[in-house]
Amino acid sequence: YKKKKGRWKKEMPFEEAFAGDDALPRYHQGSTLSKYVAKLPARDRDVLILKYVYGYEYAEIATILGMSYEAAKKAGQRAKERLKKSMEEGEENND
Repeated sequence: YKKKKGRWKKEMPFEEAFAGDDALPRYHQGSTLSKYVAKLPARDRDVLILKYVYGYEYAEIATILGMSYEAAKKAGQRAKERLKKSMEEGEENND
């Protein structure tokens, strides 16, 4: 945990990574997936980015975002469901 925490601080400050309209780290912008992630509510984006971009466990995400482990885990599940639904709706609109 301490090793990853140090890595987080070195890679990009939390405020910079998740601030304003530029919600995704710079090096992940432009992909189709990032466009769908950017449309999610801020909490969902934060949880997904911490989990799948930076590789944090839900216990670590809970600490970073100031929530309980259970809340972080549930937020991750809901965020994935919302992302999946959004992407499915996007595919239907493109047909």
